[in-house]
Amino acid sequence: MKRRSIPWRNGEVLNDSKFKGGLGFRNFHVFTLALLAKQGWRLLNEPEALWARLLRRLYFPNSDFRQARKGSSPSWIWASLWESKKTLDLGTVRVVGSGNSSWFHKDPWLPSLEGHKISTPNIPASRVSDWIREDTRQWN
Repeated sequence: MKRRSIPWRNGEVLNDSKFKGGLGFRNFHVFTLALLAKQGWRLLNEPEALWARLLRRLYFPNSDFRQARKGSSPSWIWASLWESKKTLDLGTVRVVGSGNSSWFHKDPWLPSLEGHKISTPNIPASRVSDWIREDTRQWN
């Protein structure tokens, strides 16, 4: 009896959608980054969840997730979530509101600028609210 061999395919055919004649496999690296970014988004939006409070206490007790550092020997969970910050920074901006909790240079709050941050040097650290007039709510 003659044995049939496996018809090997290249990666492009495997990753093509089924509509294009491929097998519909996903790019697992991109898919994993998307799942991690979703958890990073939850960390930003649900800061009082038990798991978020635990991570904050362990890895960024004096800052928030966006300013957190990876550290010298992070757990694989923290290292993976930390990598998701790059993806989140590409597509998210901070809602300023009153500006009291938004840093003028550190936080991504300007959707029209590339990187969503101001890059003007030689301005002392300040909050967005420091640049808005209280009486008119216009830029100072």
